[in-house]
Amino acid sequence: MRRSPQELCESLKSFVRSNPEFAKMPAVGPRQTFLERFLPWVNVALIALIAALILFNAVTLARKGSPWVLIGLVVLAGAYLIWLRFKESTDSVKVDAANPTNLGKLVKREDLGHNVQNHMASITIVKPGWLRRATLWAVLWAVNLLARAQATHGTLSGIPSIHFAHWSMIDGGRRLLFLSNFDGSWENYLDDFIDKAHWGLTGVWSNTVGFPRTQFLVGGGAMDGPRFKAVARDAQTVTNAWYSAYRDLTVQGIDKSSSIREYLSEPTSTQSPEAWLQLL
Repeated sequence: MRRSPQELCESLKSFVRSNPEFAKMPAVGPRQTFLERFLPWVNVALIALIAALILFNAVTLARKGSPWVLIGLVVLAGAYLIWLRFKESTDSVKVDAANPTNLGKLVKREDLGHNVQNHMASITIVKPGWLRRATLWAVLWAVNLLARAQATHGTLSGIPSIHFAHWSMIDGGRRLLFLSNFDGSWENYLDDFIDKAHWGLTGVWSNTVGFPRTQFLVGGGAMDGPRFKAVARDAQTVTNAWYSAYRDLTVQGIDKSSSIREYLSEPTSTQSPEAWLQLL
């Protein structure tokens, strides 16, 4: 007898509930709780509100005959942009190819047959000056804030292959450490970043030595693919060991498995039976 999608799903749910092997499935919980999804957007809204209030109060004071706060904000912003453009036009950039010796060591550790993931560890030198370090800190703070709000269901800036990505300022802010686990090849990983998140990459690494020429912090930079890849390779270091929780699964595979588990373990679900069955 032919069953409807709804009947098939209910049969599978009944089987899971009655099978001792799956007894712990409901206790795993959702990938994100309501607060984990909600609080990052609250933080984004609060920052936007604070910025709007500062600007509103400055404009209000100017209209009442006290323009000094507004003038001060404009002067500070203008001075920062002038300093930034001067630095961007005069900082040295890398023009040669990646070091072949280091490149050879890295390639030997990549695309190994026993898993579908690769790892990247990079250490770059932060450009000198407290203002450059403050800019990098502010960019990393903004990237973290937006990523926590947007990076859900297996994507980061629209890229569906990143298991993990983390920046840290080390050595008192003199160097920048980047660690990441990702699906597929290193070339495809960098190409995804260049195509879909180049502004974020440029905003971060434009504050490090040798990065391709940029405009106003987030323009250019990583869009110069060959030079960006050469800089990234020279900054990359061989990693003796790295951890992967699911070394045989891609991000999309993990996300699909989570969707299957959530549907089977939830008494009610907003997902249609037809859409869920297509995941199997």
